[in-house]
Amino acid sequence: MSRWTYARIDRVDASVVHCVFCNRPLRSGRLIVLSDQDGKEVYAGKSCAAKHLGPPTEQLLDLSKIALLAILDAKPTPVDKPSVSRAKTERALAVIGSSLPMDEPTLYLLLRRQYLVGFAGNMTQRLRDICNAQDASGKLADDERRYVERLLLNAEKDNSIYSLANAQRCVGAAYWLRLAIAETKPERREFLEKMLASLCENWRLTAKQLDAVNRWGEGVRKTLPAFPVLYPGLFDGVISPRSNR
Repeated sequence: MSRWTYARIDRVDASVVHCVFCNRPLRSGRLIVLSDQDGKEVYAGKSCAAKHLGPPTEQLLDLSKIALLAILDAKPTPVDKPSVSRAKTERALAVIGSSLPMDEPTLYLLLRRQYLVGFAGNMTQRLRDICNAQDASGKLADDERRYVERLLLNAEKDNSIYSLANAQRCVGAAYWLRLAIAETKPERREFLEKMLASLCENWRLTAKQLDAVNRWGEGVRKTLPAFPVLYPGLFDGVISPRSNR
């Protein structure tokens, strides 16, 4: 039995990492992240992961696709039904794996507890209690699921910063900002760090802020040519409710 299990799908855009099984360099794009029971993480190519572990037995969070939500020329658009919302298209991009679905409450809790750390109010006490109960039992209890479903329904109806769609936008935008910071000399990071802090505080950036990040990105592309142009309208229409629910 392998030491490793599937954790998620992620991206590598700047550094070079190696496949844990064949030691082949994984230089850019999507890759598989594996973990052991102690939480140590390693990387693998898709074919090597399938060869050594078989296909995933549960849905995997695909952070590489969430990152694409923030890119200008990769923003999702409905293709089959005009009535399909951008939010629903974004949700469809968020997970891949087996035919077993990762339901929206589970996905939402995963994003808020693991991938929105540092965002203002990322975990309310109620959500923290729900996650602790989920960890203890291995599943969401019916009343806890209903609570998260109501929260999601209200947030989507209001186009709130706490909607599932916006949580994914925040994860994607934060990914590129952190990458830009890592590729910028320490003495020149202040602007980018302010933009990341603003995103974490407000769960959104204005179009003017994203345009400014794009102007800064012209310099980042001198050392990292693949650094993308971010979508200025990424958070258009998103509102902040009076209180964090």
